[in-house]
Amino acid sequence: MYWQSNGQYQYNPYHHQYNYPYMLDKQPFPMDSRQGCALTFDTRIRDMGQHTLADHKRAIVDKLRQKGFSGVVLTRSEVAGNKGGCRVSITHLQRTGAQYWEVVMCSCPTSNQANITLKETLTAIHSIVFFD
Repeated sequence: MYWQSNGQYQYNPYHHQYNYPYMLDKQPFPMDSRQGCALTFDTRIRDMGQHTLADHKRAIVDKLRQKGFSGVVLTRSEVAGNKGGCRVSITHLQRTGAQYWEVVMCSCPTSNQANITLKETLTAIHSIVFFD
């Protein structure tokens, strides 16, 4: 099997959002293939303030379950879940002190479905509010 790009690449400099779909086929680089896998991701700097990363991850798990994601898991390295044939993975990489790079990745059968699921996940994450 071979990985091949379908040639569509988009970059949003304001949110560090990439869209680079790849196709997985049994033959190398067939140009007429309609099946495959699209991977999209978004990165943002998340400032935790006085809250811990563990609190934020638990809130993400709750939001994903509320939004209908199944198989939601919380590990040391990621929060992940499935919805509509897509797999979403959210990881946090420490930048400085209480700041983290929040990387949200979404893999789906089609590029359009990947973009929609990624946007839905980002909306859910950004709606998290901590009340002190």
